[in-house]
Amino acid sequence: MCIRDRIRKKKRQAVNDESVIEKLDYWPEHVKVAYFDGNNMLFADDEIRQITLSRRQQKGSEYLTNIIQQFTLSKQQFDSVLIFDNTKKEGQIVLNKMPKINLTVFSARPKYETSDDMLVE
Repeated sequence: MCIRDRIRKKKRQAVNDESVIEKLDYWPEHVKVAYFDGNNMLFADDEIRQITLSRRQQKGSEYLTNIIQQFTLSKQQFDSVLIFDNTKKEGQIVLNKMPKINLTVFSARPKYETSDDMLVE
């Protein structure tokens, strides 16, 4: 088994570990905005990676945006900011009116080279 396969296996085991799942149910009250690096996340999951690598990066971005939307709505406690290196689907999505919960999607380009650069500024 190659190193990549071993890492993926460990990730799957970690997600199935009950202690990890319990931690995912808790959200710290003081955290009001969650930032997500869209480009790195496009390669974190096998299904999204396959969509992205099959020359359908826009589809992968849309799929990931939907996942972040559902995650944000399920918690109902914070806004989310999703940053891609380059996307045409920028804008703010109001996910809930009371309490107001938003997902904002940004493109790092043209001002920044990558989403990493935008996140660290």
